[in-house]
Amino acid sequence: MRLARKFQKLFTRDAAESLWEHAHRWTHPVSSRRILATIDKAELVRLRDHYPYRPNVRKINAYEDANYWVGVNVKRVQDLWLDRSLALDILDLGCGPGYFLYLCRLFGHKGLGLDPDDEPFFRGTTKFFGVNRVVARINARESLPDLGGKQFDL
Repeated sequence: MRLARKFQKLFTRDAAESLWEHAHRWTHPVSSRRILATIDKAELVRLRDHYPYRPNVRKINAYEDANYWVGVNVKRVQDLWLDRSLALDILDLGCGPGYFLYLCRLFGHKGLGLDPDDEPFFRGTTKFFGVNRVVARINARESLPDLGGKQFDL
């Protein structure tokens, strides 16, 4: 470990941006507890049981852990200033179970998720969260599916 290099990292643009993000999270707190209170955890357990873990497939039902995923997505919402901006139209590429778009809606934004329909559990959670989703796969050098000519802010 080179101490001089570690010290230099403290004065980089990335470090300053990280400090700025942490300061804004601290000065504009968002209560994960209040958001979690809007989620029926028993329904997430029911969805997990309905779409059980399959051997030799990545453990997709880890997304049932609302405490963890709400915490992760609160930070994303804050980093993008979505907790204190005017209403935006958001396109979430690879929306997965829909936690991010669910939080965005709680802050007054409209969202559309784009995700393949590979995981039945995601189909259940996006429906549970009321997330609008277009089923499609993103491939290199191919246009996205027709989204009705809609323009997105983010």
